Amino acid sequence: MRKLPVFASFKEVYAGVFSHFIQLLHIAWAPLAIWVGLSFFGNWWILNSMPIYDPEMLGAMSEGRLSEDQFEEIYAAQKGMMAGIYTLMFVQYFLLSVAAVGFHRFVLLGESVRGWAV
Repeated sequence: MRKLPVFASFKEVYAGVFSHFIQLLHIAWAPLAIWVGLSFFGNWWILNSMPIYDPEMLGAMSEGRLSEDQFEEIYAAQKGMMAGIYTLMFVQYFLLSVAAVGFHRFVLLGESVRGWAV
């Protein structure tokens, strides 16, 4: 029985990825750029929309003096944001799958870049 040269296989795969890294970025730069923009927007939106990030609320929470009204405010804000968070996650995963398809078509099929975008 022949043995699989594991280390040689890893070396070949990673050498191919690193030697063609610029070409891989050229293939998937548009979905990755949109994904990064959505990530920054999502973080900004969450940090500015959640009352838990208010300094007074953080202080009350860390000292254990969070009132029932403040707790309800945090819960309502989280509950109201879940649809937006799930939508943002779905769009980001879709964009990453578009980038992954481009990467795999380049690696497995040897397709070259045909256009300026994707």
